[in-house]
Amino acid sequence: MTCTAIPTSRLLNLIPDLPSDDGMFGNSRVLGRILQKLEMAAGFKIAVWLRGQGGTGKEAFGNLIHSQSSCRNGRLV
Repeated sequence: MTCTAIPTSRLLNLIPDLPSDDGMFGNSRVLGRILQKLEMAAGFKIAVWLRGQGGTGKEAFGNLIHSQSSCRNGRLV
């Protein structure tokens, strides 16, 4: 079995119904709870510390929080 990496931009073109607005998609209860908590965090003007092992999506979740926050037009630190 061989695996091929597909760039996200190409994946979005291959699957037309794939949501691309926030970069996160799925329908599990766990992901739903995580996204609710991230949305809550974005509503406050606070620093958020994301921690976890490499490759777990910390940067993607950080970008998601920033894109939904009142600071979205500013720099992500």
